[in-house]
Amino acid sequence: MDATDPRYRRILIALDGSRNAERILPLLRPVLSRLQATAVLTHVLPGSGGPEAASRAYLRLVTRRLESRRIDVETALPKGDPALAVLRTAERADVDLIAMTTHGRGAWARWTMGSVAHKVLRSSPHPVLLARSMSPPTPDVRRILVPLDGSRRAEAALPHAAALARVFDAEILLLYVAPPPGIEARNSKFRRWVRTETARLEARLGALRASLSPLRVRTAVDEGDAALRIVKRAEQLPGTLIAISSHGRTGIRRWTLGSVAEKVLHRTPAPMLIVKSFPSA
Repeated sequence: MDATDPRYRRILIALDGSRNAERILPLLRPVLSRLQATAVLTHVLPGSGGPEAASRAYLRLVTRRLESRRIDVETALPKGDPALAVLRTAERADVDLIAMTTHGRGAWARWTMGSVAHKVLRSSPHPVLLARSMSPPTPDVRRILVPLDGSRRAEAALPHAAALARVFDAEILLLYVAPPPGIEARNSKFRRWVRTETARLEARLGALRASLSPLRVRTAVDEGDAALRIVKRAEQLPGTLIAISSHGRTGIRRWTLGSVAEKVLHRTPAPMLIVKSFPSA
């Protein structure tokens, strides 16, 4: 695992003119300030045009609030399909991260943030930081929860978790969720294989913990449904941000991390950073 920090130099912030959409801002302000990153405020106009003057005035208002905290700001007013416009703006603006809320509906934008967030998640090569619009803002991140499944692809979120842990002075919790025992657990050969595989995974967790030094890192192993255990951990630990890879698969896990990430997204009120992982060449 390469624990080198990703460079969040430019962060696209998708807004739709609503207060719900702005709930991402308290979470982002420490990141923007401490990393001296540029905020690319993006508000998508309908394809047929729209109240551009009002949208520009709205972006100026948000810009002033951020600039008062000495944050560099750029603005973009693309037109068309909201998800495609966000993705194209991210590419043109050469951003390193896309940030948005999971829901929100602005009177000017005429689009629902929830469906846009899902489309962006599925298509963006960039990490996506999501805040739940119906939950209280979470500027005080005390813990970065990183679910792992034993695969290297699942570890794609670790460098991002390390970067955010430094920003928030937060601890990292590496969580492995073992599958619940099934009928095959009665087989002695299977039990031996599970013990061997579990020992390997625990050794890997220890190696990852060492590689993240001097950050504060804990490891935990749960058993049960992966998505439910991740959600439960976040509920038990206030101030948690979940950083998860969107893909990953290994024999003992029997679940695809992409589907788990989506299930967690639907169930947790915690903010999430979802990192797209790709197969090794």
